[in-house]
Amino acid sequence: METRHINYKSDFVLRERFRNAAGEIVPLPDVDFELRYWVKPNKVFTAKRENGVMTNCVADGDAVLVILKDHALGEGELKHELHLALDNALFRDGIQNVYYPESLHVLLWDKRGDTEGVVECDTVAAYTRGYKFTFEDFTPADIEQLQQPAREATDAANAAAGRAEQATLDANASKDAADEATRQTLLAKEQTETATRQANASKDAADEATRLTLLAKEQTETATRQANASKDAADEATRLTLLAKEQTETATHNASEAAQNADGYLERLAAAQAMFEDMAARAEAASKDVPTGLRLVLPKTVTLGNNVAQYVRATVLPVSARQNVLYLGDGGACEVEPDGRIVAKQPGTSRVHIVPTGATQHYKTIYIEVTEPSIRTAGATMRIDRQGNIRLT
Repeated sequence: METRHINYKSDFVLRERFRNAAGEIVPLPDVDFELRYWVKPNKVFTAKRENGVMTNCVADGDAVLVILKDHALGEGELKHELHLALDNALFRDGIQNVYYPESLHVLLWDKRGDTEGVVECDTVAAYTRGYKFTFEDFTPADIEQLQQPAREATDAANAAAGRAEQATLDANASKDAADEATRQTLLAKEQTETATRQANASKDAADEATRLTLLAKEQTETATRQANASKDAADEATRLTLLAKEQTETATHNASEAAQNADGYLERLAAAQAMFEDMAARAEAASKDVPTGLRLVLPKTVTLGNNVAQYVRATVLPVSARQNVLYLGDGGACEVEPDGRIVAKQPGTSRVHIVPTGATQHYKTIYIEVTEPSIRTAGATMRIDRQGNIRLT
């Protein structure tokens, strides 16, 4: 087909017609449709019929006139795509979306166009009848293709059912494992109870041993009283006495170790308490050194050539804090020495920063004016010092 040319800035009208699979022109379909036009994908012009309402187009018999007004599509080959929303009960929402992309053989360029009036385009929807589909419109192959998604969905559902059945088996296996774990837990509990009973029995045995020890002690005392009557009884009494002595010494040793351990714990506790008190004292002392402000005393003006030293007096607050400050001047009219002494250089005003080194956020900025010497007066009378010299400011 011959390519037609239209200036890319011009408005123009396309006449679109619909054909069936045999290439015959059919009436305008009574379903919603959308026509998209573009030269570059990022700029699209749309004409459509939605719920019977036409936008950027009008019906023209068996065709539709697309009115491309202020389209701003730019230069290049014009392409379009038809989208039909066809009624089809085979689909989930009863709508079959069908797309037909086509090249119109129209070139938008920056030269004069060679096409006047309406541009005929009858290649739209080469595979649709223009009407709603009925079941008789489909061939066995079409039906096979349309039923394929349903079969795939059925297969997916069957697979999901299989996975669900497997999950059930796995859940049952998990339940069996949980039951076994419960059984093991109950067995462990039973064993714990048995151990507890045995421990209680051991305690009873220990109590019985203690009772027997006391009885043996009593028998030892009886044997001592009867030593003259029986040598064997005396020997047994001696053995029991030695045994009791050994147990007493062991108990005494254990009590001594416990006392020593207690003394060591008290010593460590006292050392820790002393350390904490020392830390608290150092923290309190450190807090007293933290600057909280800066107080300044300085002259309003300084006379050039005055031999009497003038100072900037800086006090870091509180006075217990370190009295370390820096004087940072602009070096213009005067300078400030590290001890605060003002050195006049020339008439003018200098800006000076006074910065406490321990807390720079409390710095202050001052301005010192340096003036030319002038004669000091008292009213209309010139002032002199005790030696008769003229007093300067």
